[in-house]
Amino acid sequence: MTRGAPEHPYPAHEARDVVLRSGATARLRPIRPDDAPALLRFYQSLSPDSLYFRFFSLPHVDADKADGFCRIDYDDVMALVCETGERIVAIAQY
Repeated sequence: MTRGAPEHPYPAHEARDVVLRSGATARLRPIRPDDAPALLRFYQSLSPDSLYFRFFSLPHVDADKADGFCRIDYDDVMALVCETGERIVAIAQY
């Protein structure tokens, strides 16, 4: 995973509004470096079981790790967040 400044510009054209099964909408978009505090809040809100099933362990996600997750190159590594309002409710990285 690339750390530091992105090598490629932020792919804003990849952002989409999606309709959830409940009928509500959410925003699916590439992660940004300034998402670190919201990502940290997201991980802190998860139960121990949820963390275990996501990571197959109980990781300690702190501000530095959240910051690292948010600094990608948008080419070799991509991460998307799903947010409702200003709250991150899901993340996927590939």
